[in-house]
Order: sequence, then structure tokens, then C-alpha cells
Amino acid sequence: MNLKNFINKNISEVKKGGSTVIVKKIITLIKISLLAPVYLCSIPTSIIIRLISPWYLVRFGSIESGRIGHFSANTELYCCEIESGINKPKQSYLDLFYYDDISNQQLAKMWKRKLNIMPNWLLSPINNLNKFLVNFFPNFKKHNIANNTFRDKDVNGLMDKSKIHLEFTKEEEMLGKKYLKKFGVSEKDKFVCLAVRDPLYLNTYHSYKDWNYHNYRDTNINNYILAAEELTSRGYFVFRMGKIVSSPLKSNNRKIIDYASSNLRNDFMDIYLGAKCTFCISASSGFDGVATTFRRPLVQIVVPLLDAKTEHKKVLILTKHHFSKKKKRNLTLSEIALSEIANCAATKQFEALGVELIENSPEEIKDIVVEAIERIEGKWENTEIDDKLQNKFWKIFYSSNYINSHRFAHGKFKARFGAKFLRKDPDWLN
Repeated sequence: MNLKNFINKNISEVKKGGSTVIVKKIITLIKISLLAPVYLCSIPTSIIIRLISPWYLVRFGSIESGRIGHFSANTELYCCEIESGINKPKQSYLDLFYYDDISNQQLAKMWKRKLNIMPNWLLSPINNLNKFLVNFFPNFKKHNIANNTFRDKDVNGLMDKSKIHLEFTKEEEMLGKKYLKKFGVSEKDKFVCLAVRDPLYLNTYHSYKDWNYHNYRDTNINNYILAAEELTSRGYFVFRMGKIVSSPLKSNNRKIIDYASSNLRNDFMDIYLGAKCTFCISASSGFDGVATTFRRPLVQIVVPLLDAKTEHKKVLILTKHHFSKKKKRNLTLSEIALSEIANCAATKQFEALGVELIENSPEEIKDIVVEAIERIEGKWENTEIDDKLQNKFWKIFYSSNYINSHRFAHGKFKARFGAKFLRKDPDWLN
């Protein structure tokens, strides 16, 4: 970024965020000033690390800790890939990490028990200096911890065959059960996490940036009440997840718990619930990263379509309706998957293509939730027609010109699209 762009970027952020952003930038400037001696000390440290590298390689990296989905899934995949020999040095080595913004303190505590986490103020200057030196000495790149093959996407299909790398202590297990009792949930009760995305979290905790381009992912929580009621009728509790939410979940059912609005919500229980739930329902929410990290089954209502977690066998997929303003009808799967619509990642991109995203009906959401329950409980009856519809779906999906072959390196799609949706609207597959 050149100086002009840097200045314009900061002016834009100040105009949007006002005094709050100004204070944050002043604090950042003070921190940089205080870190100047550390940067000077990092020079001899970097030289020593470079000199010993033929015998012992030291690598540095920041953990993407500012968003809970990446904080959990990206880091878990690093562990899986290292164990599988991917992005792993062939010589003796030491990987050192540091956190940036921490979105969840419990995750920070648990990863610190697993990885070599050092203070940001100590390691970030060394890492930044090394990245700068790479511009002049390309071989310095070996001191950077390589990114996962594809960030939080398990493109090598490792999670289904590897252990979970995070674990709770005995004290944390007791604490989790204690909190569950406060919600009226016993150790024998089953519960489901419901994570529906709305804009308030990013606008509150990351207000320095305009997040409107993410609005296409927003969903009305009330569309999930019918599914939640169905879950409770089958013996499940439902926890509505979220650190901060725009609208309360309106239900008088004691088994439907608006945990996100509860004064008992905390970082520890966010992770404990995600780790212990029977399955998770996620509507374009980063919380599904917690569910997949702990290998919990997932109902993923996803937009854009190509962002589906196709690599996990415990995932059921649904997507919003894509209404064409020009054709005045919902688009078929081929019209979505074989066009750039399948990979749109901003509200304006959908608008430019004349596509209006229409949320799934409460009945459609209930149908895929029931399918998830019956599959988990071994009660689902798959038909020959279901298999034909699934095969047709994945054939069209994989034919997309916008599929990044690297993103789908796992090859075989393990997830399934909602069977009842395809049964009721087989013409969508045309």
C-alpha cells in the first residue's frame, strides 16, 4: 500500500468510526512507539535464528484469532496438516505463534495448551522484520509458517480421519456441566446449537470497517423457530448462539434458549456448547468453524453455494433461493452453479447480476433439520430416488466453471444436499 492509499484508508476509517476509531488509532500509534526498542532487539535475534537455520529451523506466524470461525478451524487444520506432513519442514524445527485480536478467550486458552504461543509484543516484531527481509532475501521465507492449504477449508479431507486437537480440562468439564444445569439442561439431555448470522457482531467489535458487503449472509432468526420447535418435540434443547445479536429469538418454549441474549453467555460456554452439541445449525455464521473443529455434524445453510463444506461427511447443505429480477423467477441449480453467481462474495455482486437472495421458508429449514436428526439417530430412510437426485446435484455442482480446483482438492464430495428440498423441487436440478 503506497502512502497516499494508506492516508486515504485511515481518513475513511475515521470518518466512519468517529471518535472511537480515533482513540484506537492513537493507542496503536503509542504501541508502535513503545515497540521501537523491541524491533531494534529483534534484529540480532533474527540474525541468530537465520544462522542456526541449517540445523534447527525456527518459524513464526500469527494465528487468525480475530474471528471465531477462523480461530478454531484454521488452527485445527494447521495441526491436522502438520501431523500429515503437509507444510511441515523436513528438518528439526520449532513453530512459534502469537495472537492478534482475540475473538474468544477460551479458544486462546485452549490453543495455548497445544501450541507454542508467545506474547504479541515480543514475536510480532521478529515476524514483521522477517517478512520485510524476504523482499531482499527470498530464502528468509522458510521462517514463515506456511498457510494452510486453503485457510479453513479441509481440502485434503484430514478432519474425518484425524483426532480432535482441542480438549477440555477436568475442571472445565465440570464448569460446563454446571452452566448447563443453570439452563435446565441435565447431563443426559441432548441439545443443538443454532447460529444465525446478523450484522451486529462485526459492526460492534470491528467497527473500523464497512461490513455491508456481508449483508447477503444475514438471516431472520424467526425463520428458525419452526425447526427449533420440532427439535424440542423430539427431546432436544436448542441454544441460539452469538456473542451479540440484533434481534431476540421470540419463543416461550423453555427448551428454546436465547443463549446469545442471556446474562450467562460467556466465551467458555460458546466453545463448550459448540463442542458438546448433538449437531449445529449454521446460517453463514463463523460459529460453524467451532462445530467442525470438534467434528460435530452440521446443517449448513450456505451462500455463496461454492462455500459449502463439501469435504465433511457429517454436513447437510441448503442454500437460499436465488431470484432473478430479469427472468422474474428463482434460478435453477445450473443457472447458479455454472455462472459467477455461485462464487459471489459481496452483496453488490449479487445486485450487479440482478439476483435477489430469498431466505428459505421455515418449512424448508425444518425439513433439513429433521433429516439431520434422523440421520444421526439412524432413522433416515434413503431411497433410490434420493441417490439419483444427489448424484445429479453434485454433477452440476462440480461442473461449475467457477470451482477453484485447489479449493476442492479433496475430490470426492462427502456432504449431502437436503434430500427433502430436492424431492419437493426436482426441477431445480434442471
